[in-house]
Amino acid sequence: MNFEILGERSLITKFFGTQIQGRQLEEKKKPVCEQAEVIVQQNKHMSNNSDKSELWLRMNTTVFETAVSWKHESYEIAMQRNVNKSLQLTMAIIKPHITKAPHALKKIHDIIITNEFYVVKRRILVMTEDLASSFYAEHRNKFFYNRLVTFMCSGSSEVYILARWDAIKVWRELMGPTKVYQAQYTAPDSIRGSFGLSDTRNATHGSDSPESALREIAIFFPNFDVNKWFDEEEKHFIGGNVTLCPEQFVHQINRVM
Repeated sequence: MNFEILGERSLITKFFGTQIQGRQLEEKKKPVCEQAEVIVQQNKHMSNNSDKSELWLRMNTTVFETAVSWKHESYEIAMQRNVNKSLQLTMAIIKPHITKAPHALKKIHDIIITNEFYVVKRRILVMTEDLASSFYAEHRNKFFYNRLVTFMCSGSSEVYILARWDAIKVWRELMGPTKVYQAQYTAPDSIRGSFGLSDTRNATHGSDSPESALREIAIFFPNFDVNKWFDEEEKHFIGGNVTLCPEQFVHQINRVM
């Protein structure tokens, strides 16, 4: 299976500082390589919008870097190097019925920290109908849409930007299945299995893809600059130069006085 080569001036070269040499990958690398090829192809389609491409590539860094581990490294070494190299952002929402239950909210906070997430941003708000409608626009024609929007506007939600290696996948695994009855049966210890009440009141939300994460972050944190965070702040999180502030439940960079 050949990995397609991009030009020397491609965005991928710009990000990772090396030209990728096409080569045959070992059998055990194929699943990751297949994902990376999707990234490459989608990047080509986005090449006319460099800003969008750069953001999108940053959100997909982990799988891409793993797939193109350098010629003289073993797969295991490359995996470890890439685990330590780049974080991924996702967006999470704690829904109104959870914020009204302090014991449940604290438990979810503990799950976030125990699973090595960084809380980059946190916002507490009561959603307006316009905001909820915008966020759930893809469900507008579904039977549960009005019930969902009404519920999300019924009380305070906590919204986070979370950072971690493979953040999107890990957070969704912790949440469990969307349907609460399924979560309670197949993943009873998941967040939804433990605290979900119905398919609408299913405790939490998490971005399902890098594209969704970018869209959702822009809705709830319009002043958050994803590129700037990767350029200027990610290194502090990777290096452990941050402290969790319990009152705000957000990680802050330790500034040198």
